[in-house]
Amino acid sequence: KQKQIVKAKIETYPGVASVAYEPDSTSYNSGDYTLFVVTSEYENLDDASALAESMLDFFDNNYKVYAYYGNPMYNVLDILLPMALAIFLVALIVLCKAYIEVFLLLVSIGFSILINMGTNIIFPSISDMTLSIASVLQLALSIDYSIMLFHRYEQEKLRLAERPDNVLAMKRAVKNVFSSVSSSATTTIVGLLVLLLMSFTIGADMGLVMAKGILCSLICVFTVMPTLVIWCDKLLTTTNKKYLREQRKLPKKSDDEDEEVEYA
Repeated sequence: KQKQIVKAKIETYPGVASVAYEPDSTSYNSGDYTLFVVTSEYENLDDASALAESMLDFFDNNYKVYAYYGNPMYNVLDILLPMALAIFLVALIVLCKAYIEVFLLLVSIGFSILINMGTNIIFPSISDMTLSIASVLQLALSIDYSIMLFHRYEQEKLRLAERPDNVLAMKRAVKNVFSSVSSSATTTIVGLLVLLLMSFTIGADMGLVMAKGILCSLICVFTVMPTLVIWCDKLLTTTNKKYLREQRKLPKKSDDEDEEVEYA
């Protein structure tokens, strides 16, 4: 009874997320010693250590800290995720034709990430690991959809250079990349849903969130991205810069083909 009372006191201590203790287990009870496994609300090991020391003072030093177990993944992610985003941003700036192109790509994929994170409310709970890396994974897996559409739009504009029509160029771009982008997205979604077969529950957690994220990205590529590109078409010209990729031209279509697409 005393051990259960102590467990209840620890659980109510500020900063404590949970306390693990099994009365009938030799893992938690050994002679005159009792083990309480305390999980803190802090992700930082220093903060968790400070919490443990303050708890020792609160309980009049009748208890000792057996060991600290931090989650090393949080420390790794705190370093690697900003580095990955910085490298990704530098690559976009170097390879894109215009500075505004970088902005449009990031806004489009960012909008889909916001939708994905917001719709996670449909799940009972989401693991901390999924929340930490889902956004970056979605960015890495689906940014090429926006790039493919944007580059095709540029090619269609060159084809219509004699009779400029940005809306028609975007219609053609969407029509021509729809099958390849949707096929790529479908393959990725199916691959992510395979994670549901993992014995670890984080597999199902990650698979559902990421599959939903790819679907959100696919929808935004064919809705948000075309609108942004057409609105900012003049800025794309005024913010041109030197870039590394090669611009490939498409063969011109006949007038009959133009009219067919227009009326379609």
